[in-house]
Amino acid sequence: MREGWTTKQLGDLCTIRPPKKEARAKLDDNAEVGFLPMEALGIRQQAVRTSQIKSLGEVYKGYTYFADGDVLLAKITPCFQNGKLGIARDLPNGVGFGSSEYFVLRSNGEILPEYLFYFLSQNSFIEGGVHQMSGAVGHQRVPPEYVMSQEIPLPPLAEQQRIVAILDEAFEAIKRREDAQDMRAKALETLETSWLESRLANVATAFTGTLEQLVEEGLLAPPLDGNHGAIHPKKADFTASGVPFIMASDLQDGSVNQTDCHFISWDQSRQLRKGFAKDGDVLLSHKGTIGRVAVLNTEYEYVVLTPQVTYYRSLDHDSLHPQFLAEYFRSRSFQAAMSGIAKQGSTRSYIGITKQRSLQVVLPHPADQRRIVEDNEEVRRKCQMLRTTGSTLATLSVDLRNALLIAAFNGELQACRVETIA
Repeated sequence: MREGWTTKQLGDLCTIRPPKKEARAKLDDNAEVGFLPMEALGIRQQAVRTSQIKSLGEVYKGYTYFADGDVLLAKITPCFQNGKLGIARDLPNGVGFGSSEYFVLRSNGEILPEYLFYFLSQNSFIEGGVHQMSGAVGHQRVPPEYVMSQEIPLPPLAEQQRIVAILDEAFEAIKRREDAQDMRAKALETLETSWLESRLANVATAFTGTLEQLVEEGLLAPPLDGNHGAIHPKKADFTASGVPFIMASDLQDGSVNQTDCHFISWDQSRQLRKGFAKDGDVLLSHKGTIGRVAVLNTEYEYVVLTPQVTYYRSLDHDSLHPQFLAEYFRSRSFQAAMSGIAKQGSTRSYIGITKQRSLQVVLPHPADQRRIVEDNEEVRRKCQMLRTTGSTLATLSVDLRNALLIAAFNGELQACRVETIA
């Protein structure tokens, strides 16, 4: 430990849960105070400002009191693990109330609230608290004894101010990098969803019509979904191997999960009337989370579908490329059209096969379909590379924050140019 530093327990530096009678001593029941429900407390967000205003009389009973400069820390799972934490700022009349699931920590003057905020932000503090939690599943809480017994490396106030200033600057730089990465991720998503429309606008159209018309012209088999009613496979029918039983959740990023999916026996599958998708079929979820799309690539003779998934089978791959049809189903315009005619049930959206067949499709000439598919695969590959890079940068940001906090409380933090590190 550096010269001039001491170590003290948090309980010797702070009052936990200051008495709410302080508010009554200076305000009447009609006075305005801030109100902060748990969902409004940010994740490691240093300055917390209440967006709701209530009268003191409304919140005095049943809620936790705090004042400007107090540090708020969630004590219940999963809010504690998520790092819900902040410093109350700019409260109406300097007073706030909020969830009973807050620890409220008030400095006695030896520790800056900002310095305490960063100490409580450390992974080591949160991980240690998780091990101390007790209570019913889903309602476990960190005991106050854990918080108050924490030993904090404590430099003089001037050094605390220097450390806080460095951390503020560094964390703000990291946040700017993360915000920029979020914008890039949204741009990639927009690129993937709008790219097909831009290509279609620049190629000649060979067909414009409904899915029903494609069936009538012999390019598309009549679409079918899985079996309904008593013969629909149930949980008791699932086996360790056999025929893959594909549900909407198995349609992932344009492909079909056939490894971790459910299976039914071959004998059970032969008792079904329909729902037998084959290699090359385009699968489309139409109930619950509508609009998931995948092209089936399988070595099985067939797979069995849940009633929530429709399969479309091209009867002429030269005129109707299955992968192009899948890309069209994933396009922004087609997804919007699906949402527009979907029936909103009490719990889940639904669009039946009859309505699906009324949806419009635009097909370019076969050669253009193939080129668009090839180009789109390249676009998607490059977007995925950028996403992987973004994920790596996000991990590095987390690691950098942790390293800075460790250095800060070991007395090793020096001014640094995070813009070149993050």
